[in-house]
Amino acid sequence: MTLPPVSTALSATPRYVGSCQTVAILSRAAIRAKRGEQSTVFTQLQPGRYALFVIHDVNDDGRLNRNAVGVPIEGYGFGNNAQASLSAPSFDAAAITVGNADIGAAVALVYPTVPSAEDQKDYNKFIGNGSSRTQQR
Repeated sequence: MTLPPVSTALSATPRYVGSCQTVAILSRAAIRAKRGEQSTVFTQLQPGRYALFVIHDVNDDGRLNRNAVGVPIEGYGFGNNAQASLSAPSFDAAAITVGNADIGAAVALVYPTVPSAEDQKDYNKFIGNGSSRTQQR
């Protein structure tokens, strides 16, 4: 069984942090997912600041999939373990500094939680997809 990839990307362009848009990716690497720690090596980088982001592309479609309201449904993480709130963290929060010496950076992936059946039922009622409807006369 082939496992889906974990993609790691570096961007030197602040407005593309977390978007995984190909035009802004300076360097990208994909490795097959496995349990535990994994590593990726980027070589020949010029000294500078680079935003680091990682996605666990569970369905192997080359992008970070999101639900209807824009919340990621696949694992993701950013340099410095910067936290995403309603959007990707800032470039500065996710940036690592590369000099002339080798460096390492660890990223812990965040995985979305699956709502319980009861939470999903409440959500469906809230957005109007529930089975119980109120009639107005």
